[in-house]
Amino acid sequence: MRSAGTIVPGPVAQGFPHGGRGLSDLPASYVSAVRFSTPPLVHPYSGKNIAMSAPRIRPVNETRQFEIHELFFSTTDPKGLISYGNGVFTRIAGYEEKELLGAPHNIIRHPDMPRAVFKLLWDYIEDGRTIAAYVKNMAKDGRYYWVLALVMPCEGGYVSVRLKPTSAILGAVEDVYREALEAEKETEAETANRKTAIEAGAAKIMERLGQLGFSNYDDFMREALSTELAARNEKLSHRRSVLTTLDDNRMFSIERDSRRICDVLDKLFSSLGLFKRLNSELTDKSSGLFDIAETLHFESLNAKIAASKLEHGAAVLGAISRELSAASRDTEELITQFIDLTRPITRLISNVIFDVAAARLETEVCEDFAGELGKHRESKHEHLLEASLRALVEEMVTRGRSVDAQLHELMDAMDGLNTVASQIMSKVAEMKSVQFAGLKEALSRRDAAGFVNIFNAVGDRIARGREDCGMLLETIDACRRQGGAFVENAPELRRLLDATQRRATCAEGSERLAAAAC
Repeated sequence: MRSAGTIVPGPVAQGFPHGGRGLSDLPASYVSAVRFSTPPLVHPYSGKNIAMSAPRIRPVNETRQFEIHELFFSTTDPKGLISYGNGVFTRIAGYEEKELLGAPHNIIRHPDMPRAVFKLLWDYIEDGRTIAAYVKNMAKDGRYYWVLALVMPCEGGYVSVRLKPTSAILGAVEDVYREALEAEKETEAETANRKTAIEAGAAKIMERLGQLGFSNYDDFMREALSTELAARNEKLSHRRSVLTTLDDNRMFSIERDSRRICDVLDKLFSSLGLFKRLNSELTDKSSGLFDIAETLHFESLNAKIAASKLEHGAAVLGAISRELSAASRDTEELITQFIDLTRPITRLISNVIFDVAAARLETEVCEDFAGELGKHRESKHEHLLEASLRALVEEMVTRGRSVDAQLHELMDAMDGLNTVASQIMSKVAEMKSVQFAGLKEALSRRDAAGFVNIFNAVGDRIARGREDCGMLLETIDACRRQGGAFVENAPELRRLLDATQRRATCAEGSERLAAAAC
């Protein structure tokens, strides 16, 4: 009998490279490398055949503990082989650095993970996109630990940053994954086809996410990343790390500037709740405003018809009805214009929310990593560390510049949205005056009871329209103020990003020159 957590040498039987995907789902070049390469893939330091030396570990139902402030960081090559893992990664995974470097990333794959999640992950990054996903990993001793992984392509492979999930979303995700894994197992038992099983797991994941209120995976991961980072920030609000590098060298400069970038992004991240509220209001209120416009147009037509049926003295009510009809048409056109503007803006807001959260996380990892390198400059793998630092900084800089550009674009778009919303508000106020005049005239006539009902209905719709439009204008204005404050700091952010990028790409011997240039 083997005790729980015992490592048993053997082939990779519990999963495949690329996080558990079947060989039929992998790029053809990698399938060839794993199955048919001559010589076979070997560990760059031990010289062992990777496919034959990977251990088989029995899971232990115990948590591998780590602190909420700790962030995992690793890089992999295009084939999914680990090229670097920071101290948090190696310590929590329970492996020696030499065991992880060059090993397939699925060395930490937990059998509770549905393969569909890894298929989704690789679909995203092979398409050049960033993905956030909850992952249950297994340490060398068989214990498990959950992370929210942010994975993105970079030059020469992929970068992964992981944090400890602490929000209520994780509980729901555990249920979703459990059902997806059951679907995979049942389908594979029925069809003996792993690809079909993965598709069944993916379908179950999307079905359950839909039941949780997410229309697609993008919406889910945006919400998950921003919620987890907000929960983490709240728990760490009183914690402030000390810059750790000892000398005023290149690493200290990168660490220091990453901290400053973090501070800028923190201010923006703290306002993401406001942007989320705007997104929700734009979706909810836009359809409501359109319904109001249609109702007003319908009631104005009723008023015109009713006026035409009056036998005596209908000129005033007829004129009021025509004026109401014209105003309702103008309002409907403005609301249609407003809705057309909201569609790209809601997408842009969603992208900004995700990228700000991602940039904030990447920047903190960059700060930690630079501090770690500053203390351990004599590593025998220094070239790997430098390459990993450059990959991380490039990703951070790219993301930071994307946030800057998108926020400027969003501010311009919101200016246009604010203009149209203000025009709608003015038109609604105009309609209120017409409605009041019509109601007053109808009440003065004994034969205009039908008009009273029509103008009362119009009044109710106008009141609702003014309320909805007023709420939108308030939220738009608040977002413009918050975004405007960030735009004012954008030149400093760009300067810090440029300086950090230059320092990360400088050779060790050029530290003084780099420092002087920045």
